[in-house]
Amino acid sequence: WFLCLTLVGFFSITGADYEVFQTQEEAAQILRRTKRANFMLVEEILKGNLERECHEELCTYEEAREVFEDTDKTNKFWAVYKDGDQCSPNPCQHGGTCTDQVGGYECKCMELYRGANCETDVSQCTIDEPHSCEQFCHPESYNTFVCSCTSGYQLHSDGRSCIPKWTEMCHHLSAIPEGSGKARSSEAEALLCPQGQCPWQAMLINEDNQVFCSGAVLGQYWVVTTASCIPALQRFYVSVGGPTKGGEGQGRMLNVSQFVAHARYSAEHPANDLALLRLETPLEFSRRVFPICLPEKDFAENVLMLGTGGVIGGPKAGDAGGRNASLLNRLSYLPLESCRERHNFTVTNKMFCMEGPGEGGCDVKPGSPVITSHKGTSFLTGILTSPPSGYDCRQGYVFNKVSRHLSWINQHTRTS
Repeated sequence: WFLCLTLVGFFSITGADYEVFQTQEEAAQILRRTKRANFMLVEEILKGNLERECHEELCTYEEAREVFEDTDKTNKFWAVYKDGDQCSPNPCQHGGTCTDQVGGYECKCMELYRGANCETDVSQCTIDEPHSCEQFCHPESYNTFVCSCTSGYQLHSDGRSCIPKWTEMCHHLSAIPEGSGKARSSEAEALLCPQGQCPWQAMLINEDNQVFCSGAVLGQYWVVTTASCIPALQRFYVSVGGPTKGGEGQGRMLNVSQFVAHARYSAEHPANDLALLRLETPLEFSRRVFPICLPEKDFAENVLMLGTGGVIGGPKAGDAGGRNASLLNRLSYLPLESCRERHNFTVTNKMFCMEGPGEGGCDVKPGSPVITSHKGTSFLTGILTSPPSGYDCRQGYVFNKVSRHLSWINQHTRTS
């Protein structure tokens, strides 16, 4: 009976009248809504509210400026508000700090990096930049590099520029005397070889007084040419400082006391087709006779041979003797794969090609040097090889890379 009494009491309570919906006044006591900040006319009097101005509604830059009352803070907010945060994720590399801007961003780079995204490591060697080495560059450690110069130059106190030693220097454009081509400074050929007379070029002359090969002056005693140019028994001479286009000067004839062919040269293949000629008497350097500069390997292959091209000198078409002023051709370096596709013989990575002949046709002599200038200094990059059977120079000239034979050249020219 106790259980029944309890149930009767429960239903008596729950059965009482109960309103499901509340009146407006009662509901307002439960669900209170805060009025918008600075409601109505007060908005014009009180300080701006960021939530009302820019989050509940779209705002203008001026409205955001009223909230912050500070230009720098407003700019930082506006850059993100207008087009999103360009710095998320951070595009700046190597620890760079990103500053968001309208329509973009700006990176503030760490000391050793630069570029739009701090992507360039300035501790490494670069080309044609304000901090670049004028000639050779050697990375030393993680955050530094050292510059050096070719023989005949010394490093400037700035650690990057190269100063000519006038009594020892190899070919430099500023060494060309007045009246010998400076007036045509826009023409690289005129600067390199004033009046068609290249001061670094040597001619190999046979007993019939005919030019059969060419070469390049490396120093007072040494000329580099091709091994295939050296006759087995025939006597020959070296001529330097030849005539200009105006017929001035006849050059100097010198005897050869020794020649050194590359040990790996084979007559069946143009690779390693190089030889050094030691002169019987030393050359006297003048405005007509100057040695050409030798590059370092990395500098030659990653700077000089990736540039605008080189200049190769040869005799004029129809000049049977080849004793007149050189006809100059400016040619472009070709990629190795393109070179291999053009020729029907093996072209190794110790060789390279340049575009086919220009005005001079295929009359350029074997042993002719190709020269590339960099910041006023002329460097030797290759020696024209003797053509093998089936060689068509119209498909491109083939050279031996000087950069791959520097140790061999220096071994002989610096020790004797």
